[in-house]
Amino acid sequence: FIEEHSILTALFEEGLELVHLRKPNAEPIFCERLLSLIPDNFRKNIVTHDHFYLKNEYDLKGIHLNSRNPELPKDYKGTVSVTTPTLEDVVREKKDMDYVFLPSIYATASRDDFAPPYSALMLKEQIKKKVIDKKVMAGREDFNTDNAEEEEKESSDAEKTATRAENNRRMYKNEVERI
Repeated sequence: FIEEHSILTALFEEGLELVHLRKPNAEPIFCERLLSLIPDNFRKNIVTHDHFYLKNEYDLKGIHLNSRNPELPKDYKGTVSVTTPTLEDVVREKKDMDYVFLPSIYATASRDDFAPPYSALMLKEQIKKKVIDKKVMAGREDFNTDNAEEEEKESSDAEKTATRAENNRRMYKNEVERI
């Protein structure tokens, strides 16, 4: 869209660490144009979901495997990520990936028909079991603090604050999925 490169550049200047460039129906030329307008020093913070040749051509951070592009390119070297629909997939995929996404784990105001597949308590258990760790980025939707607080009544206020802060940090990093 118009001025997308300016918006991304401004976000990088403010400290955004990672952008996933996901444009499934875009012609390669439009992705090339966008990347050419982003300053070189910020391109190392971009992961592409399509047109994997862009990784080397624009010195991007890496690639994201998906249903359209499920295979690593031959002789690929660099960061690789994938979105995993279940916790079982997280366990399997994170062995070979630099990081994985566990999408849409929170309720959202934008989708009334969506029920989160995991409770806050279940997610906390998965963190204790080390299924969810620093290699797992969880959540793309708005965090519903009401549900989380209800399910975490036994947690201390400090623990709730730390959990929310970590979730917000992850959501900020993953917000770019929608760009």
